[in-house]
Amino acid sequence: EIINLANIILKRILPNSKITLHINSLGTRENLKNYKKVLSNFFSENKSFLSSESLDKINSNPLRILDSKNKQDKDVINKSPKILDFLSKEALSDYEKIKKSLIDLNIPIYEDPTLVRGLDYYCNTVFEFKTNEIGSQDTLIGGGRYNGLIKTLGGKDIPGVGWAGGIERIMILMKNISTSDKAVHLAILDPGYKIHAIKV
Repeated sequence: EIINLANIILKRILPNSKITLHINSLGTRENLKNYKKVLSNFFSENKSFLSSESLDKINSNPLRILDSKNKQDKDVINKSPKILDFLSKEALSDYEKIKKSLIDLNIPIYEDPTLVRGLDYYCNTVFEFKTNEIGSQDTLIGGGRYNGLIKTLGGKDIPGVGWAGGIERIMILMKNISTSDKAVHLAILDPGYKIHAIKV
């Protein structure tokens, strides 16, 4: 639903821009912990091919290397282990359901195994809406699931989802905004009608 919301907003305010939804799954915290170890070992074995900027991240946060914009790092990143190979059956099943729902909603997806959303509180599905119209700072909206974030901030252990938009980047691309539409909220009471209700 939140991915669909982001898609609707971007289509409405940027009707002439080419925007692509990139999506990936980080799995559970345990999946991610195991993956980070393997990734750290892989980058250590290939450190002679990495940029100095990425070398600093091998032990502290190897996920951030996957985000590197440095051309020197690209070959190593392409050969690195992929997170989907480390997901539990349940995490993989959840990810497949989300992808199917997006396809049912006619939202094209690009599976990006290097998409990690580097902040530590992310888990499971992560996504970014990207454009090729504004250079290397190409993410307009990014988000995903972050179970554990509220507890980290001192609250209850409640799972969460959400996204944030790069306002300045979106403004660069904006042409016209229509504000004549009326807002309607639809509450879904029966999960069996979820996809139909989202389409409506």
